Amino acid sequence: WKPPCSTVGAFPACFVLCESAWPGVGVCSPPACVRAEVQGGCLRGHSVFAGHTPGHNELLHGAVGQSLRFNMTAVGAADPSFKWLNFTGQGGVPVLEPSDGRIRANNDKVISILADPGLPNGMSVGDNMYTGMLQAASREAEWTPRPGQEGIEFRACFKAASKTKEDALCIPETRCFRLLADKGEPTVAAAHIDTSPPRFMAEGNAVADGTELSIAPGCLVVVKLSISRGPYDSVVVPERSVGIPPGAEIRRVRGAGGMGAPGARTIEEWELRWQPSRDFLQDEYPACMEVLDTLNRTSGGLPAERDTLCVQFKVMRCRYCPTEGQSLMEVAHYWWGSDWIQIWGANAHIRNPLKVQPNELLTLGPTYTVKRGDTMSRLADRFGVTRDRLELLNPHARGGGMAAGMQLCVMPEVCPGQEHTVNAPRRPSYVAGQ
Repeated sequence: WKPPCSTVGAFPACFVLCESAWPGVGVCSPPACVRAEVQGGCLRGHSVFAGHTPGHNELLHGAVGQSLRFNMTAVGAADPSFKWLNFTGQGGVPVLEPSDGRIRANNDKVISILADPGLPNGMSVGDNMYTGMLQAASREAEWTPRPGQEGIEFRACFKAASKTKEDALCIPETRCFRLLADKGEPTVAAAHIDTSPPRFMAEGNAVADGTELSIAPGCLVVVKLSISRGPYDSVVVPERSVGIPPGAEIRRVRGAGGMGAPGARTIEEWELRWQPSRDFLQDEYPACMEVLDTLNRTSGGLPAERDTLCVQFKVMRCRYCPTEGQSLMEVAHYWWGSDWIQIWGANAHIRNPLKVQPNELLTLGPTYTVKRGDTMSRLADRFGVTRDRLELLNPHARGGGMAAGMQLCVMPEVCPGQEHTVNAPRRPSYVAGQ
């Protein structure tokens, strides 16, 4: 017998003597047992994990609302430093009866939980149980992931060691397991939870995918979005390949986030807000958004399905929305020294040029549709403006970017060749309607 290191203690060996005169029939003596005691420090290998214990750093998958169970077993490991033990009846080795309690090995092995990192919420571990003649230690662990733990990798570490000897004398084995919770299909109070990915909904004032929206400089554009989600919190973000225009922002309007009600989907309202400047370099601007749950996982541990919604902004030329407190004179100054009376004449609905409502859509002047053969210089001569001014009003057509069918903003000067004082606009007195 070459005892493993875990056999520090007393162990039995029982024998019977049988003789047989006929096949299948034997006459045996009562059993005789001897008791062997192994002493000394065992150093490494006193207790090791074995059996169906998960491997070190093995990844174990759980699911919300479902129990993950696994067993751990600690046995003795062979130590090659031990010599063969010869225990015969010689040398005063006592002979014991099989019913003698001293026959069984001491349950010296124990599986314990390491305080660092401890156990994740929802995990419990049973007591040490001892089985067999060599008293192998075993513990059962159970983990039921809770909502909010999805997508987060936890660790739990355990130690197989001697119960009676210090670790320095009997070096223990430590084994850690990685635990990852997936969505799964949980049930709460017998109500099924819809865990399908969040999606955009074209309901009420919410826009539908592919909607075209007209925009103008200075105008605050608010695109309403409606989201339907399950119990997992969702987020709307710019789509990865197209995104949203510079300066635009996405924000939640209604819906506090967090876990939704069991058995029902939650409706949230989001907005895409954009207040573009006058320096448009394109005729159209796409904006694409995607909605996903904040955990971005499915029950298979792969990236979640993302629902995408895109809108197309089309620029209205020669239109503008004033900011808070802007008068028509200040609007004219903002548009490179235009004539405020000309702008007032193009907006007959405005009665007081000193009081213009913010975000009110104004017409700055007429537009022209480019035809084949048109050039910036020819159009400037035709409309009585300089080429530089025409390019300032139409940044999208600069540098040879003008093409047939393109809309240009044309703001011809009321009195060509005359100086216009725009740095300090004077607030005139006037009679309404004249």
